[in-house]
Amino acid sequence: MRIAVVGGGATGALAALHLARVSGKPASEIDISVIEPAAEIGRGLAYTTNDPRHLLNVRVANMSAFADEPDHLFRWLEREVVVRGINCPTPFCFIPRSLYGAYLAELLRELSDILYIISGSAASISLN
Repeated sequence: MRIAVVGGGATGALAALHLARVSGKPASEIDISVIEPAAEIGRGLAYTTNDPRHLLNVRVANMSAFADEPDHLFRWLEREVVVRGINCPTPFCFIPRSLYGAYLAELLRELSDILYIISGSAASISLN
């Protein structure tokens, strides 16, 4: 199974993550390509800021990448607290946007065996 996702911002990254999860295919039978001109996927315009004052406008409890694991992001933050110096004692806090981008980027790195990044833009697509 070969899938192409056009755009590697947060939406494209989440689409790739969910496609990998629901495909039911072993890694040897699925290839997901993300077409994106930016150097790193998952951040997009919304999560590239490095200003720690730019916070998510939604609580951590509502920003998990996976609806069936609503505490996924909070658990990730708990693991990262020492490395990143995160101050998020409960799932009801608001974190910097750049941190959410790091979360998405790490999830995508876990798909490195099936995820291919095509650096560029999709001007036209032929389905021949």
